[in-house]
Amino acid sequence: MIIRRFAYFFHQAARNLKERPLPSLVSIATITITLFILGAFLIILGNLRGALDHLGQKIQIITYVQNDISQKTLDDIRNRLKGFGEIETFQFVSAAEALRRLRRSLEGQEGILEGLEHNPLPPSFEIQLKKMYHTPPAVRLMARRLSKIPGVEDVSFSQKWVEQFNTFMGIVELMGSAIMAFLILAVIIIVANTIKLTVYARSDEIEVMRLVGATNSFIKAPFVLEGMIQGFLGAVLSVAILFVIYQLVTTRIDAALISSSWGLKIDFLSPGTIMGILAGGMCLGTFGSFISLVRFLRA
Repeated sequence: MIIRRFAYFFHQAARNLKERPLPSLVSIATITITLFILGAFLIILGNLRGALDHLGQKIQIITYVQNDISQKTLDDIRNRLKGFGEIETFQFVSAAEALRRLRRSLEGQEGILEGLEHNPLPPSFEIQLKKMYHTPPAVRLMARRLSKIPGVEDVSFSQKWVEQFNTFMGIVELMGSAIMAFLILAVIIIVANTIKLTVYARSDEIEVMRLVGATNSFIKAPFVLEGMIQGFLGAVLSVAILFVIYQLVTTRIDAALISSSWGLKIDFLSPGTIMGILAGGMCLGTFGSFISLVRFLRA
């Protein structure tokens, strides 16, 4: 009984799409364009987040230790650092290594260092925090805790960079949420208006069904299913177009240059996001159809 009823609803939805192809095609095309924009934005946002996370690795805390520090104190500091759950990685940089790095950074101007009688650079630990602790309060708190460790002379971090990084991330997240909300609302309005045209075109048929005792749920079902089909087709087309464009764009970009310059990789939508777009298209189509029917069937 349930299967037979569903088959009837599907047949009616298919008939609506077939008998009024132009409004349906316009609806599907509009949904495709809207979800394409949404999907493109998700790709850009996802890769931008990846780029920002990569740049976020520059958020380091440099912990300088005493020049004449004993091996035991140095080992104690290492053990203390291993005990901090906020720390992702840390690396010890000896005074000699720090001087070598300085010489490399002054390539062509190494003569500046020729008059040095001794190495003025102290040994240090370069500390990288976990992603969730890249906020200014967390970095400042960790810096204070590190400064209290015996053998530590000074703690340094780029507070301005940390604050700018988090401000930019907040702006990106806010803009992303606003754009996605606008696009979702646009899809609902488009589907609702398209289904409304179909409902008005079949108003006489719907009145006859109501006169013979058909319930509102029975009348709504084919139109809701029609909206679901439109949403699904639009979502499939949008993902397909996005994938084709993604392949065309990425094959023209020198991946080796990206890797060597930034260490980044341009990624497509994840399988979970693709499923979300498909399911979202169906849900939006269904919801758009439903709200277009409520006012009509109340009359």
